[in-house]
Amino acid sequence: MSLPSHRVCTKCNVDLPASFFRVERSVYSTWLGSRCAPCKRASSRDSGQRAARKMEEALHARGVLIISGPPVPEDRRLYNVIAGCNWRAKKRGLPGRLTLEDWLALCAFYQQRCLGCGAVDLPLTADHVVAMARGGSNDIGNIQPLCVACNYHKSFNFADYRPRTI
Repeated sequence: MSLPSHRVCTKCNVDLPASFFRVERSVYSTWLGSRCAPCKRASSRDSGQRAARKMEEALHARGVLIISGPPVPEDRRLYNVIAGCNWRAKKRGLPGRLTLEDWLALCAFYQQRCLGCGAVDLPLTADHVVAMARGGSNDIGNIQPLCVACNYHKSFNFADYRPRTI
């Protein structure tokens, strides 16, 4: 069975070439999707915005006040660094919880510098001195700021780049 060369989108009612539609498959047959790619993207974006509004309304109903708007991209990246560390630690059942305030204080203490190579202008990642894969905690005492390259080269091996204090 061959697919049609054109199809009418069920949302925008425009006759478009088959290349605008996603090919759907099942065990028994293959067919073109009912909505064109632009309508499908718009629908996905709308549903994400609806979900965000619904969550905001639910939080407001509980009395939680949302003061600021959506975070700027750098804040979102920092949040993702911290959330990723906490998620992996919780998944492995490891102790400790890293907070954004602790991470920012640690980066400020080391003057936004990668402890591995000394670079100042690169984005920093939260590296665990004793890797969580080896049972290390997610506590701020086990974290060191490294750039992505240094963190990648360190992998899950033990390498403490923090300066020693006497």
